[in-house]
Amino acid sequence: MKKKRHNKIEKYHEIFTHIYFVLSIILFVSVFFYLDPSITGFSVFHYNVADTLRPNITVNAPANNSNLSYTNITFDILIGDDNANITNVSILGNWTGTYILNSTNSSLALANNITLLIINISQGRGHYLWAAKACDNSSNCNYSSNYTFFINRIPEITSINISNDHSANKTTGNLTGKFNYLDADNDALQLNETRWYNNTIEVITFKNFTIITNENTTIGDNWIFSARVFDGDNWSIWYNSSGHSIQNNSAPTFSGSISAQTWDEDFSLANSINLSQYFTDVEGDALTYRPIGQKAIIVSISTDTVSFSQPADWNGVEYVVFQASDGNLTRNSNNITLTVNSTAEPTITTEIGGGVSRKNAAIGIIAPTNKNIFLKDKIIVEISLKNTGSEFLQGIRLSAISTDPKIKASLDKIFFPTLGQNIEEKLKLEIETNLEKEKEAAEIIINAEVSSPQIKDATRIYLNAIEFGASNKSVIIPRLNYAKDLFAENTGCSQLNELIERAESLFRQEQFNEAQKLIDQAINGCNDIVLLDPKKLEITKKSKLTQNLILFGEVFVFLLLMIAFLVYYRKRRSAYVRGL
Repeated sequence: MKKKRHNKIEKYHEIFTHIYFVLSIILFVSVFFYLDPSITGFSVFHYNVADTLRPNITVNAPANNSNLSYTNITFDILIGDDNANITNVSILGNWTGTYILNSTNSSLALANNITLLIINISQGRGHYLWAAKACDNSSNCNYSSNYTFFINRIPEITSINISNDHSANKTTGNLTGKFNYLDADNDALQLNETRWYNNTIEVITFKNFTIITNENTTIGDNWIFSARVFDGDNWSIWYNSSGHSIQNNSAPTFSGSISAQTWDEDFSLANSINLSQYFTDVEGDALTYRPIGQKAIIVSISTDTVSFSQPADWNGVEYVVFQASDGNLTRNSNNITLTVNSTAEPTITTEIGGGVSRKNAAIGIIAPTNKNIFLKDKIIVEISLKNTGSEFLQGIRLSAISTDPKIKASLDKIFFPTLGQNIEEKLKLEIETNLEKEKEAAEIIINAEVSSPQIKDATRIYLNAIEFGASNKSVIIPRLNYAKDLFAENTGCSQLNELIERAESLFRQEQFNEAQKLIDQAINGCNDIVLLDPKKLEITKKSKLTQNLILFGEVFVFLLLMIAFLVYYRKRRSAYVRGL
């Protein structure tokens, strides 16, 4: 029997609500059955789910309450979503009371970990409130917690350099370190620190100095100035200047010879010498001038022009030297004779300086106005005493006095019973120093006092006591050559050749003081050998003569003994023969 099929379709629709989503279920049931009790069934279920879950969002960096010194900020954002369909991530800033979109990143499918870069926050220094926002493809959006951080941009030094007072960077100039401060937040400069480096080595004593005086610089130095700045919150990095090299300063030069000046008493000599025609400076330093040596005569210098005058009714002869200075080194002119001629007037006996007023009696001391001497040294200076007047002088007493107790001065002659008209006597002034450090313008004062007629004169020698060093190495070379010549002429000095060789080695190493000491030792030693050599030769000759005499005596005695023995032998033999 054929079974008959019956069809029946039923439809069921239910909606289920969940806290996170809505589930819509439509149920279609088809039932197939036949006339017989056997039934075949078929059913279809359709599910339609709506996504309402908001993403989870966390800002990993920068950390909350961070202090930042830059305005380009990278936000590291982590997002969690069940469907992992993030389509938009944004950063919002709030520093006015309202959140404002600052940056966003949109895509059909973003990764769970997003990095957003905020470039150059224009507001600069201050506190900032931030939050992140993320949305998925179901338009579910969520905000992160609020994050606060503080921005203060690090201050900068835009330029840093060293200036030198001397345009050619010579040792006469002071060094000044300079820098320009810049703060992007317009913060005022609160503090700064500075350092000085010479030939890459920090000079600790100049820490936090901006000026180095020329006494602390020397040729060959290479200075670097370093600085950093503080705006109240942050220190900058250290900034360095470029290297600043110190060049050697040359002393002024003097060329030519300034001629003697002569004029009559009761007159003056105006604008007679232009010193700029004789003195120059290779570095172009401005030169200043001063007169040295004159006493009664008045020397006036206006810039570089010299004028002369004297007290009323004064006449006589004096000497002057002009000294030019570039602010560091000096140079002297030749010794210039100044003569004020006498005019026919009644004789007056008033005395002024080394000249006289209407009294034709005068005495002058002629000596160099400047001498260089080493810290521990002894030199001999030749000076002259001259009767520059027309009267016969009697009872001249001389003395030499030093203004420094560690400098001794003495004359080989301190008294002359007479000194005729225009007669000049030579003297030797011995100067001995025992100084520990350099000293400028120490003075040796030489006085002359005449008993009849009663007149006086005095002159000064200005000493520059200096340490033997590189600036004096030109002295060593002729000294070394002298030592070699001395050794060549005296072969007995060859045992001291080692001293000369060591001195040459030290000279090449620029150890000039040590080289000078060895050269002096070698010269002194050779001189001692030369002085003692004749005595040694005399002793040697006497010793040789004595030896010859002794030898002659020994031979003579030996011969006498031989003769005596032969005589004795012959006598004995004769006696023996007679006995037979």
